[in-house]
Amino acid sequence: MDIEILAVCDFAQDMAGKLVIVGVFDTIFAPKLPVVHATMAIGCRLRFQPSEAGPHSFRLSILDPERREVIQPFTGDVNVQISPDGDSATFNLAAIISRIQFKVHGKHMVTLAIDEEEIKTIPLYIKLER
Repeated sequence: MDIEILAVCDFAQDMAGKLVIVGVFDTIFAPKLPVVHATMAIGCRLRFQPSEAGPHSFRLSILDPERREVIQPFTGDVNVQISPDGDSATFNLAAIISRIQFKVHGKHMVTLAIDEEEIKTIPLYIKLER
């Protein structure tokens, strides 16, 4: 399986198999802590090979610098099906998060796990404004 895209952004949506992502970022500047970020999204696109067809579970988490969950993880299941004339299949995941509160500054992590194995992590920095 290939992770083609994993991004924190202002907006993400799956539209008929197309992953729409707007405003990718990796840093949130806060005047003080805790800070509430009004709206953000996570967009993800996975590509599966024929040998990976079948059921899979996923978990998308945001962790603080101490690896504590910032929000309840997004979890679900997908049944990957590859058409007889296809050589792969894609799965798009778009999660909209409203009013997320960050209590500490530093390097937070957005993690993606497939079948309970963490396969990709990207940073999300929370920085105090100067």
